[in-house]
Amino acid sequence: MTATALPPRPQRVIEKRALHDEILPILRQEIVSAKWNPGQRLPESLLCERFGVSRTPLRDALKALAAEGLIALSHNTGAIVTRPNTEDIQDKLAVLELVECYAAREACAKASDAELRRIAKLHKQMGEAFARRDMDRNYRLNNEVHAAIIKASHNSTLVDIHANLFRHIERLRYLSLVHEDVGVDSWAEHDRFVSALLNRDAAAAYASLKSHLRRVARKILEELNEINAPKPPRRAPPAKTRSAE
Repeated sequence: MTATALPPRPQRVIEKRALHDEILPILRQEIVSAKWNPGQRLPESLLCERFGVSRTPLRDALKALAAEGLIALSHNTGAIVTRPNTEDIQDKLAVLELVECYAAREACAKASDAELRRIAKLHKQMGEAFARRDMDRNYRLNNEVHAAIIKASHNSTLVDIHANLFRHIERLRYLSLVHEDVGVDSWAEHDRFVSALLNRDAAAAYASLKSHLRRVARKILEELNEINAPKPPRRAPPAKTRSAE
């Protein structure tokens, strides 16, 4: 007796997974870039209509966003975009420092010559943008340099952790809660740790990057604390007195 062939169930799972993978990066980037504001609800019915999907792949994407900390899920209110808070950002910056410094040390040993040349090229372009005071391009290239260093560690787990952590820091800029450091000291620090990396000096790269990241973290937290500080109550204007006739 021959065995009955199983129906092609895996294909349906793959198709469902493809829908989830298509929706997730779109919603993620929209939240990071502040197209959805903190406290705003993501309406399931409208999103299903927009993407042309059923609720199942959409909810899979929402669960992934909740795991990344970009939304909160509730039976009563549905999916709500989270609001950044100082304590959470402080925790993420501390872990980001550990990840980036470890990656820089690993990259000194594991990066290919081609990867180091690409980092050097990005860093040079960043310096040119900084000199022109083209801060939008400077910011983008700065992110590319850091991402290239993480990738050069040849550790896929570090790449994933860094990407998730960095989304939350990048989101602060889109929400205009923090602003990039445009000072000469910041550029000098950046130049110092990249130069050490290009020379494969692991100890110097680790130490200089750690110093740079700690100063950046202090600036971010100072700005957040200033924004979140309680505002003094407004004084009521003095009552107008009627002049005697």
